[in-house]
Amino acid sequence: PAPAALRERVLAAVRTTPQEPAPAGRPRTAQLPPHVWGVQPPPARARRAGPRPLFVPFATVTAAAALVVASLFAVQAHRTEGRLAAERARARDIAHVLAAPDARATAGTDGHGRALAVVASPSEG
Repeated sequence: PAPAALRERVLAAVRTTPQEPAPAGRPRTAQLPPHVWGVQPPPARARRAGPRPLFVPFATVTAAAALVVASLFAVQAHRTEGRLAAERARARDIAHVLAAPDARATAGTDGHGRALAVVASPSEG
């Protein structure tokens, strides 16, 4: 870190060091405000008390709503992906039973007269 007095020494050197003259034909004007040179305090920043534009709150609400909708889509996609994976596993298990060499099919009716069909394989459980 620089010593505390360094700023004052640098500003004093800047004030006393001769500068190159401004080019002819162009009047010399101050390029930096006085508070930069340390001769005045910086101007106070005041917020103007005017009406706030409606765009900022509207954009904030719209962005929040879009975030909620995107989150809901992500949750739904995750649930759907889980159900799809479960259905694929179930279809794979059924395919193994149907492809087993000891698979046997039986048809019949239940107590209410509805048709039932069963395919079973002892080797596939």
